[in-house]
Order: sequence, then C-alpha cells, then structure tokens
Amino acid sequence: MPYTSVLPNSSRTGFVYISLILLGVVGSQVGIKFPFGVEFALSGAFFLVALVLFGAVRTMAFAGLAALVLYVAGYDIDTLAFIGMELAVVGFLYRRRRRLLLWDSLFWLAVGAPGIVLLFLMRTGVFGTEAMLQYMMSAVNGIVNAFLADILLAYVPWQRLFGRSADRRIPLQRVIVHLALAAVLLSFLLHMKLGSSGLLTEVEREAYARLEKLSIRAENALRGLEGSSRRLPGRVTDVWTNVSLVESLLKEESSDGVIKFALTDERGEMFAWSDRMWAASRQRLYEEAGAVRTALPLPKMLASGDGVERIQVAGFYRVLPGTENYHYATGRWKDGYYVLERFGEAGRAGAVTAFLPNDTFLPGILSSYVWELALMLVVWGIVAGSAVMISRSLIRALDRLNRMTGVDPDTITDWERQAWPHSRVREIRSLMLNFRAMAERLTAQFRELHRMNEHLVQQTKLLEKSEEHLQRLAYYDPLTQLPNRHYFTIEMDKALERADVDATPLALLFIDLDRFKYINDSLGHKIGDMLLVRAGQRLLHCLSKQEGAHLCARLGGDEFVILLEQGTREEAKKLAQRILQHFRERFCIHAHELFVSASTGIALYPDDGNTLTALFKQADTAMYAAKERGGQTYMFFDQIHPDLASGRMLLESLLYKAMERDELTLHYQPIVDCTGKVVAAEVLLRWLHPQQGYISPSQFIPVAEETGLIIPIGEWVLRSACMQHRQWREQGMPPLRLSVNVSLRQFLNQDFVAMVERIVQETQFEPEQLVLEITEGYVHKHVGQANHVLRQLKRRGMNIAIDDFGTGYSSLERLKTLPVHTLKIDRSFVRHLSADPVNASIVQAVIQLSHSLNLTVIAEGVETAEEFHYLESLGCNHFQGYYISHPLPAAEFAARFRQFSNYADGRAIAEAAGGQA
Repeated sequence: MPYTSVLPNSSRTGFVYISLILLGVVGSQVGIKFPFGVEFALSGAFFLVALVLFGAVRTMAFAGLAALVLYVAGYDIDTLAFIGMELAVVGFLYRRRRRLLLWDSLFWLAVGAPGIVLLFLMRTGVFGTEAMLQYMMSAVNGIVNAFLADILLAYVPWQRLFGRSADRRIPLQRVIVHLALAAVLLSFLLHMKLGSSGLLTEVEREAYARLEKLSIRAENALRGLEGSSRRLPGRVTDVWTNVSLVESLLKEESSDGVIKFALTDERGEMFAWSDRMWAASRQRLYEEAGAVRTALPLPKMLASGDGVERIQVAGFYRVLPGTENYHYATGRWKDGYYVLERFGEAGRAGAVTAFLPNDTFLPGILSSYVWELALMLVVWGIVAGSAVMISRSLIRALDRLNRMTGVDPDTITDWERQAWPHSRVREIRSLMLNFRAMAERLTAQFRELHRMNEHLVQQTKLLEKSEEHLQRLAYYDPLTQLPNRHYFTIEMDKALERADVDATPLALLFIDLDRFKYINDSLGHKIGDMLLVRAGQRLLHCLSKQEGAHLCARLGGDEFVILLEQGTREEAKKLAQRILQHFRERFCIHAHELFVSASTGIALYPDDGNTLTALFKQADTAMYAAKERGGQTYMFFDQIHPDLASGRMLLESLLYKAMERDELTLHYQPIVDCTGKVVAAEVLLRWLHPQQGYISPSQFIPVAEETGLIIPIGEWVLRSACMQHRQWREQGMPPLRLSVNVSLRQFLNQDFVAMVERIVQETQFEPEQLVLEITEGYVHKHVGQANHVLRQLKRRGMNIAIDDFGTGYSSLERLKTLPVHTLKIDRSFVRHLSADPVNASIVQAVIQLSHSLNLTVIAEGVETAEEFHYLESLGCNHFQGYYISHPLPAAEFAARFRQFSNYADGRAIAEAAGGQA
C-alpha cells in the first residue's frame, strides 16, 4: 500500500486514527503470554498501520503521548519507547522504498532486539540464556507485528473506511508470501502453546513429587527426633523449643539446599527454617504484598494476592511475586517457587511446608524457548525466501504472457515470430497453450481487420469530404443559407446566459411574410423559394449596419427571427422600421414584380420573459397581433391590448400558462348499460381560468392542436386519469373502464404507443380497463399508419373506440378491417330520435351492423327518457349523456357512483341523475 499520509480531517478518518492508536496502547500491555515469562505484545502492528496510513510524524507524536500517560499511570513503557524508535527508522526507510516487512525485520534484528538486551543487562546484570531469550522474544515480536501490519494493510478496505471508492489490487507475490509466512507463524505458535502447557504440567508434576517425597522424609525425621525426647511443658514439646536442632534436621533433609523447609506451629506461624537467608529474601519480596485469605492456613508471608495459585492438590501452590517490582516476566518466574504444606496430627505442630524455587527448572526451559524461537526465525526466513523465489518464478511467466498478449496491434502481428514462455506448472502451462491458440485466431482476424481498415480509411476520406456539407445542413437552412432553427436555438441559449451574467438586455424579432402563401400557391413553389431567398438577403442587408452581436435565422416556411444581443427597445424599434422600409420595395423574380410586406413581433429580455421558450412565445404572439392589425407593421409584446384576450394569440399564451399553473382539470361522464350499472366513464378535459372562468374545449383544443401543446396535454390527461382510477380502486370502487380521447396530432406521434404503454406501467393501470377514442377522420387520412398503431394497442390489451361514427368518411370495408371494439353513435343522430325517422333508421342500421361485427355500441348525447328507451329497444348496449349525468369532477363522480350502481333499471337511474343535474 502506498505511503498515503492521510490527514484525519473527517469523522471516519479520525475514528480510524484514534482506534489504531488506542489498540496500539492496549496491545502494549496485553498480548500473547506463555508460561515461564515468555510473552509477545501486539501493539506494534497497529502503530505500523497508522504509520503507513497517516505518516510517521503524527503516529510518533501520539505514541509519545500514550507512553507519557502510561508512565504516569505506572505502566512499563519500554515497548512503546522502542516502538517509537521503530516508527522513526522504518518510516524513514519506508518512504524511500515500500518494503514494510523487510525494513521492520532488519530493524528488530539489528537495532531493536539488541537495544532491549542492552537495557536488560543494565537493569539485571544477568547475561546468558535470559539475555538471549530477551533478544529472541523482541526480534520475533517485532517481526510478527510487522507481518500482521502488512496483512492488515493489504486486506482491510481502508479507502472504503475513509469514505472513498478505490479498487485496490493485491500482487500475487504478496499473497503467496503472506500465506506461507502465516502457515509458519500459526504452526509455531500452536506448537509453542501446546509445548509450553505440557512442559508446565510436567514441571508441576515433578515439583510435587520431589516436594512430597522430601516432605515425608522430613516428617519422619522430625517424628523420630520427637520420639527420642521427652515432653517439655509449655507451648510445644521440648524438641520443638530447640529451634536450632529442628532447623539443623530440616537442613539435612533439604536435598543439598535445593528444597527449603519451614515448620509451623498450631497457630500457622513459622518458627523454624532450613534456610533462613532464603526465607528472609522471600520476606522482603512479599512484605508489601499484604495478606490474602485462603482455605488453608497458608503463612501470611507467603500470601501475595494474585501470585498464589493452588495446583491440583490441596496444599500445593505455585507462588509468584507481584508484577510491581519486575520489568521482565522471566525474573518474576525466576523468583517464584512451588509450596507444599503437610499438616501433622491434631494437637501437634501445625505443618511441614516445603519450598522448591523455580530457578531449579527455569534455565533449561528458557533455553528450549531460545532454540525454538531461533528455529522459528530461521524457518521464517527460509520460507519467506522460498515463497519469494517461487512467486517470482510464477509471476515471471505470467508477466511475459501478459506482455505478449497486450492490446498493442504491433504485438499481435509479432505473435507468430515470438517465442512463447514455458512453465512447469500445469495450470500456467495450460493457460499459455490456450493463449497461444487464441493468439493464432486473433492474428488471422487482425489481418482481416487490417484489410477492412484500409477499406474504411478510403471510406473515411469520402465521409470527411461530405462532413462539412452535413455540418452545414445541420446548422444552416439549405434554401436561404441562413442559420436554421437548431443553430439559432443554441446561440439563443448562449446569448441568454451572457445576458443573465452581464445583466444586459436582449431583443428577439419574429418576422412573418405577408401574402407569401398566396404567392406560393399562385406562382408555384419555385417562385416562392426564390422569394424566400431574396427576403433573407434583405434581412441581412438590414442588419449590415447594426451594431453589436446579432443573428438572423430562418425557422421554416416564411418565418424568420433576428436576435439582437444587448439590444434595447429603441434599437429593436429602429431595426423593425428599417425592415418595413426595405420590404416596401418590389421583388423582381422571373419577370414577376412581387410586393411582399412583413409583420414583426418583438419580445424583450428580461421584461417579456427570461427563457428561450417564453421569448419565442411572446414574440410569436406579438407577430400575430401585428398581422391582425393588417400586417406590414411591428408590435412589441407589451403593446398587445387586453381586448385581444378572446383572440387566438392570447388564448395560446394563456394555454401555455394554464399548464404551468395547473388550471386544467378532468371531469368524468358515466357510461351505463341497460340495467343502470356504470361500466365506464369518459374522461373530459376542462379549463378553469382564474379570471375568465371555464373556457370551452372547442376554443382551446384547436389552439393546442396547432401549437403542439396537445402532445403534453394529452399525456397529462392519460396519466392523471390512470392515477385517479387507481385511487378509486384503492378506495373500494368497483372496476370500470376509462375512455380517453386521442387527438390526431397525438395519434400521428411516433412515440404515441410507447407513451401509452409507459404510463400504463408507471400507474399500474390494467390495459383492459383503458379505451382510446379516435375519430373516423384520422383513419380516413392515414389508413396504413392507423391500422399499424391500432393493432399495436390492441396487442397490448387496450380497447379502441370509433368516436362520432357517421359524421365523417364512413367506410364499411375499413370498419371491417379496423381492430376496434366499440362504435360511438354521434349525438347528431341521437337528438330527436323518435321524431326523425331518417335518424332512427340510420341508428338502427348502425346498431345492427355493429352487432354483426361483434362491436359494442355506445349512444352519445342521450338527453331524454324517450331517447333512452328507444335506443334500448333498438338493442343499443351502452348510453351516455345528460340524461344519465353531466360530466362530474372526480370527487363528485365517486360520491354518486354508488347511487348510479344501485338503480335497478335505466329509468330510475336516468330520473335520479337527471334531477340532480
């Protein structure tokens, strides 16, 4: 992992930083411990991880602070002190070459472990096995911590912990070395753990056997001494009062002084020793330890808190001095001993206590530890070197294979001439053979691609020649060579951004040629096209003396636009007047003298709008207002008189705003069958203007068709109706079909089917419940497309209805082939049905024809009971009209739905609904 030196400036990074330091501090006092004072601390691993992640300076500073806190608290800080030195040296070397395990191993073998041994000699003056053990423990401990740190750095997702996304890849060589060293480490640690536990058990067993054997001998000797003497008055017998005699006897039985004896009286107090000097030294070790209660009268001077441990048998203890006076655990074990208490007969002396010092066994045990740790280091080094060599051998072959199979085309052409690498590893050899076979196939394919590429180069040259032409077609009008709508829109957006940043005005002039349609229809398109070219040239001539940035473009047809950046009202007015003046002159085209004027609408930024759409709309509205004044004039948008509100331009403008202000709403008119059950509802669009009230659909629907607003309006109607239907179903309303009208412009839209399907899926609407109404005229004008679209809708499960049947170009042949489900008889045939025999005959024929084609018939405009019953007698399936109900808002429709559905016959439903309407 690279030397990141991440600053802990976020909560996640700070948490990781503090956690590593705290784990390091805890690990310096808590580690892996083995019997006889061999232990390993785990602090170095966490400090090394912090070193790599956060840098040496910050890690050393915090480690120093932690050492100071531990020192004040009375803890041993030797480990942290040497770790601080380790961080300084390894951090310096690591920044130059990132080999953490190598540098740390060298540090502990050459600097850290010798330093700890030197400190050990200065403190204890003991040289030999214990000093070698300190060296081995320190070296192994440091190297193991470096190994653990390397594993943590390699496999813990540190970047993710820091809140970053990074895809780190671990080299194969590193993985192999880690696995090999981990196997060695775990096996040695397990062997040491099991071996030391077994060795401790063996030592305890031997100590107990020796103590028990010699204690029995001492008891027998004392018993013999007592038998040869007479009793004396006092606390004990005469022989017990002769302490020197007793101690002399105990000393003879102490196995050359290795085992120490003490004799206690009935009160548990020792009064005779085989080695008083040794007892005095033990007394000094425990005089500050205090007493502890035990189940047996263990002498107070031997009780040392946690240092006393009973082993297996009652009266057999291992005693270790407290940790306060020891820097090294081996010294504590060295000064410890095993104790065996044997009690005499009741009323006699209390007990014979035997002591066996640990240093009887310790030298040999520590020596075995030294050899085992040394062996571990040697095996560790051999395995590490072997793993590196093996991994390099594998990686060398893979690297060569990687270089040969690179994506460089030159390499592919050289594959046949290059010598492929070999490997004795079966899997790698199989991989190489597969790559070689694939390379041969790729070489052949590459040659074919090279041949095709040469052909493509030739084609590219031809394409480059036409690119300029295509580029011009994309941004310029091919007839007038003026910028087209697309190019003008891009430049207009940029101009608006500049005007917004610089707080400057902007003027948009919308120009339409008067009488152009008449000239084009009368003299032909050729003359009309030439007239458009001349008109564009005159507009450019009008702009030739215009100051500031400007742009003239043709939108299409006879519509032109001019953009004036930093254009004030006065400048726009002067330009409009100049255009009028130039267009008063005649156009001479092929011996024709043509007189064409221009109507100009002007919108100003930011007064009339601050978006491209708004400015286009306002300028277009102003242009139509100029035309209504007779043409050959110009108008600013803010000059439009309020009286024009009923006109087409303002209605169009209000319709744009109606969508933005949610002024459009939906009403629902029920469709019932002969029993009075509501089977469907027609969705009808209504416009409630805040000032003008309801505006008739006959007024605004044609405007929406012309402007293209019918596309977003139609999508909104369908989506809102489907969502309302879903809401009704959630409220418990029975299922019913929704009948939605589709305009011609919607129907001809290439995305119409996809739009309907998308809305049905998004609103979780059942397609079978949707009826799409189209008029006969759509089908008559676009037979092929109509059949294609209707069949797509039918395949998706939707129902199709022909609206206003009989009013357009009715064709029985077309009706037979169309994939429709329903015919709706126009209200013009239903009105005065009983009094008009011609209408009655037509309606009867339509109903019979529909039934023969398995079509459902709906009668629209049913307004009287006579019409309802007459249609019912003719076999009409469904009924719709004011006699049933007026179109209702969604809430009112839902409230009256139960009322409709509960009537038993059509008359009851009609009377109730008609009365409420």
